[in-house]
Amino acid sequence: MSITIHFFRNRSLERIDYEKLIDYFDSMETCHINYYEDVVEMVYTDPVFDFPYRFLITKRSQVKSIYNLNVDYFNINLLVEIPILLPSYVTRCVLAFIMDVCKTFELEIYYEGIKNIEPFDMTGLMMFMEKEKMYFIEEHPEQEIFFEDREKLTQICQYQQMMPYLPSKIKDEATINPYIVMNDNDYKEIVYSIHWVAGTAMVFPPHLDYVHVEEDGLVSIIPAPIFFKYCHKYMTKVCQISELLINLAFISNPLIKMNVKNLYMCIVILQKCRLLKNLILCIPPDSIFLSKKKEYKMQSKSNPPRYCTNIQ
Repeated sequence: MSITIHFFRNRSLERIDYEKLIDYFDSMETCHINYYEDVVEMVYTDPVFDFPYRFLITKRSQVKSIYNLNVDYFNINLLVEIPILLPSYVTRCVLAFIMDVCKTFELEIYYEGIKNIEPFDMTGLMMFMEKEKMYFIEEHPEQEIFFEDREKLTQICQYQQMMPYLPSKIKDEATINPYIVMNDNDYKEIVYSIHWVAGTAMVFPPHLDYVHVEEDGLVSIIPAPIFFKYCHKYMTKVCQISELLINLAFISNPLIKMNVKNLYMCIVILQKCRLLKNLILCIPPDSIFLSKKKEYKMQSKSNPPRYCTNIQ
């Protein structure tokens, strides 16, 4: 399900230049444009969270109640469809991009949650989308939902957003890997891991439950408390790299080896957990849930699991 936002322009302004509008999207590396008989589809893929949503330019207005709206504005027949099952943090990033579109082309918006055309309002849109999200969940109990702490998931999303910029924040050369998201079958909860190649320097984000340690071609999944017990002395904390003051740590000695074969407490949980691929993360007003689209079972330590490259 998605929320549709329609774009309008004041009649006192010049008519929209559709060539400039299309060029605006075409200039973006993460946007792909499709031309059809009755519509131009501009599919924008979020460069951080790697999920697509689309803008459409249609031949005819798609606003059902257009004759009840302010006649001082005309519908430019541009709309955007926003997936409803997204975490608030990600939704705000999407809306920030839409706000830039409105500023660039002097547009105002209309959607089902308001009575008339109005300037872009981030707060109002966020409240409307949260409400619609909860309604959708109530109407679709068949969805498999995993609840998560709001602040925790916000920090996880923020880490992913910061990944391209972390190398400049950390002067030492270190690998920056995304989270691996799994479902713990024993406790029916979401757990987080990260892939580390032994002997390399790497950043470790907060809220890790496990670490995928790769050594000599073998991948073992080690509980994070055990991993940090052995490796904490080789790690350096990195603080205040964001507004939320996320605490990160990275191994400063790339020569460290785990010797996982000799760790008697190295618990390989390949049968216990299943890897979740292409997650939709959603934030109701008082909590956060994750809705699973696909899953992959992890069965053998000789066959390393397929890793999530993003939280989506």
